[in-house]
Amino acid sequence: MAKQIQLKKPFLSILFVILLSFFPDQTASHSASATIPGFDCYRNSQTLQLAMQQLQSTYPELVQLNNIGSSYEGQEIQLLKVGSQKIQTEKPRLVLISGLRANSFAPVEINLQFLEDLLMNYDQDASSTWILDFIEIYAIPLANPDGRLIAETQAQDNHPITWQNNTNPGYCPSNLTGVRLNHNFPFEWSEGNPDPCNESFHGPTSSSEPETQALTSFLEGIAADTNPTLLIHLDSFRNHLMTPYQYDENFPNPHEQELYTLANKLAYNTPANPMIGTEQFSFEITGNLLDFAFWELDIPGLAYKIGSFESGGHTTACWYFNDYLLEQTKTSLMRAAYASPSAYWLAYGPETEIVSSNSTPFSVTIEGNSNDYSFYKVAIHDYGSIEKLTWSVDLPPNHPQAEVQLVPELLEDPEYPFLSSFSLTIPYSEFEPGKHLLFFQAWDSGAAGFQSNPGFITSIFIEVPQIPDIPHFLYAPLIFR
Repeated sequence: MAKQIQLKKPFLSILFVILLSFFPDQTASHSASATIPGFDCYRNSQTLQLAMQQLQSTYPELVQLNNIGSSYEGQEIQLLKVGSQKIQTEKPRLVLISGLRANSFAPVEINLQFLEDLLMNYDQDASSTWILDFIEIYAIPLANPDGRLIAETQAQDNHPITWQNNTNPGYCPSNLTGVRLNHNFPFEWSEGNPDPCNESFHGPTSSSEPETQALTSFLEGIAADTNPTLLIHLDSFRNHLMTPYQYDENFPNPHEQELYTLANKLAYNTPANPMIGTEQFSFEITGNLLDFAFWELDIPGLAYKIGSFESGGHTTACWYFNDYLLEQTKTSLMRAAYASPSAYWLAYGPETEIVSSNSTPFSVTIEGNSNDYSFYKVAIHDYGSIEKLTWSVDLPPNHPQAEVQLVPELLEDPEYPFLSSFSLTIPYSEFEPGKHLLFFQAWDSGAAGFQSNPGFITSIFIEVPQIPDIPHFLYAPLIFR
């Protein structure tokens, strides 16, 4: 079976590219032929793979496309490494994994569209630019490519889209069931239902499946590098942002509160709710990806369960995806990128908003505010006032070579002490002509005896004009006779 796929896949890919070249408008709008039947908001596997290849060819200095291993049927499990290759420095990393559950269509689409937005807005939008310049994103959109094809076939045949597993046929003699991959990782693996013909079968042993082995090896390589890392496992069904440990809510987690605070911040203005482990569930998720990465590899992370039972369960309906999930979740992933330099602490700090930027021929004035309270899904109590606001030029404040300066005056709101406004005027004489990135980062005063915390970095572009030299004239007195 694997050999057949490997023989057919290149031919089909070439044919598909040729056909799409005659219909460029349809490619851009995700036409019906490129989407899953009955779900025109989701690209099918073939189109997703072509889209990843196109990102590499369109943005060669920002995208590297590799594979981390192969599925049971021999399909490549593709990795997109996204970030500027021109800027060589130690960079924090955001790892985004989706598609482990075969019928979870929404997480895969959001994962890829998030990357597409960043790349399209590079050098146009300040946030996208600094993320791609100073953070590396490792994205695996389709972690279970074989199972995804079966789920798409169910949609094509107008059947219930129930397939979640991979397609390993070696365990059940009577019918194909495969293995539930998110129960196959080595940390606290259990056999669960021992019946290999049950759809929730966890595999005969931990890490028995090639997809699990590929992800395990990839994450071990990430952990071997000491750069700060944040993992988001994009899954489906519950509209929750969950911390480890999912296999046992009573297992002591030394970073439980920090990760819950991060989940609370990422959930802001989304349908998702922050949650500690499995506190609201009656079942345990043994042998899962998140707990393995956290316990075995010391990688902080969250499971992002996207969707709801009412909107289709694991296979989210397009009306809900378009109206409630897509833009909201992409914004949440932007905030995850902001958090990646220090996943345990940045969520505690204030957020800074730029309200206006006004230029004169010789200076720029930037106005905004910093807020230590408002940007959480669930109201918090341990907030403080704004202790300071820093700014830097062209390098973010966490960069070792950044020249970080203080905004000289903060005006605390008399009614809301967690809120301060600022106005900063910078003469253009301090810059070389051209486009520059300005970075702002606020610190709170620490609440109830806690330490002061920095918040997410905010950025803005400014365009510095070429200031002409003003000639000096010698004036002689006029003599009238």
